[in-house]
Amino acid sequence: AGSVATRHRSAGKDVTMSYSTTAMFGKRAMSQITAEDYIDWAVEMLEQGYDFRQLRILAVLDRKTTSRLEAGDYFLRCMKELNLPAPDSEKAILAYAREAAQEIVEENIPARKGVRNMFKFCLATDYDHDFVIWLELDDALDLLIEGEDSYSYESATLENFDSIAKLEAEKFIGVMNQRLAL
Repeated sequence: AGSVATRHRSAGKDVTMSYSTTAMFGKRAMSQITAEDYIDWAVEMLEQGYDFRQLRILAVLDRKTTSRLEAGDYFLRCMKELNLPAPDSEKAILAYAREAAQEIVEENIPARKGVRNMFKFCLATDYDHDFVIWLELDDALDLLIEGEDSYSYESATLENFDSIAKLEAEKFIGVMNQRLAL
């Protein structure tokens, strides 16, 4: 589920909120979450050894017929059962952005698609200075695809774009780790 973000006590036991759980709140804050996201999260939590009623219910909901609102309700019940408060929206979005950048680094998604995804965070954070690189890369990609030189990221070419995106994602993860640790 990723690195540890916060710890809470539930029923006398330490419960760790991973970046994945925090990122779920980020997806919620950006209105990008689906019922499948909630169900996948529940299955992952069960695989990690967490086991409680609301989590089991959420994990077995039908992916095709369950609405985002119904799954979201069960997710919030899970948080209550674990005694985990919702993180503030800003921190949740940062954690979600960190995970999205990690997808680029690990090459789980093509770098160009990852840059397009990361650009959405730039918009959602009102062009936060740590996210502007994704605007620059997105603009560069558009220009390069059109056969023009990139003025927003001058060293970028179609040939080196993927490696640049991966390098910027690695730097970004470091910045997000610092911001999330505060």
